[in-house]
Amino acid sequence: MHSQESIRLTVIRARIVWAMILMSQIGSGIVAIVFGLQAAMKASPELVRILTIVTGAMLLLEVPLGYLMRSQFYKKNWRGNVITPRGYMSGNIVLWAMLASVALSGAVTTLLAGSLGLPIGLAGIAILFMLINFPTGKPLAPATNPYQSSDAPSS
Repeated sequence: MHSQESIRLTVIRARIVWAMILMSQIGSGIVAIVFGLQAAMKASPELVRILTIVTGAMLLLEVPLGYLMRSQFYKKNWRGNVITPRGYMSGNIVLWAMLASVALSGAVTTLLAGSLGLPIGLAGIAILFMLINFPTGKPLAPATNPYQSSDAPSS
């Protein structure tokens, strides 16, 4: 089991990395919107359609794959009844990077399209998944059973 200080530092580091990745996603979206809407030359509609399909496919594949990969990192780094700090960081960074790639793809497609549409919406969905996956550090703490009373005899 890891010390409370080790867990606290891991959570702080995870939150810093999470915030950096989230800010890069939001920043690329803002740049795409601001400069994309002002673009004098836009990409062909066919290219934009293909890139939109690719971004949608990335979202559909990378979200579940990111969760699967994170769970595999967790499983590999399971010690006793907790995840090691290294496994917690590694698993989450992989998930966040996969979400960031979807957001970046949506932002680039929006920039090339020169208008708001589905690609920026797909990027927004990836950002929502980032927000949902705010690092709390809960996997670093021992699991508890909320249905077991401390007064009840254990079997």
